[in-house]
Amino acid sequence: MDNLPTRPPGTKPGKRPGNQFGRQLHGHTNSIPVEERLRRTQELLADDLVLQRLAKQMVESAFRNRLEDIHAGIFPSSKTGDGTDIVVTSPYGEIPWNRLARISDEEMKRLNKGAVTWMYNFLTDLLSGNCWPLLEALRQRDPLPRWDAPNT
Repeated sequence: MDNLPTRPPGTKPGKRPGNQFGRQLHGHTNSIPVEERLRRTQELLADDLVLQRLAKQMVESAFRNRLEDIHAGIFPSSKTGDGTDIVVTSPYGEIPWNRLARISDEEMKRLNKGAVTWMYNFLTDLLSGNCWPLLEALRQRDPLPRWDAPNT
């Protein structure tokens, strides 16, 4: 996980890290008065379906994409179904799968820091009215239809 991105894929150094939507939206929103952008944003955020889809989109961008390297590895199969028959062998002995840490403290710190940065930048754009085109797109279509809706 040493190569966990601190910025979303496709963003360049010098750009605001953590918000791939912002790059796509600023060209659309700069010509619209702030009051109109905020009005459109508030109207769209009042739609529960938009909020559910936005929650999924935010989780994918802030966390899921950052976990791809871990998720892409080989997951062991268990004959017992509970993992008690799986062990990892290290130079210092065997570690039962159920006691094995899957993410190091340093990896977790980088994951959290990257996600917090992404969320901060996204929320800054959202609250300034720059994300209404994204919200409008979410009203029209769920980009993650296979994901479960949030528990409400």
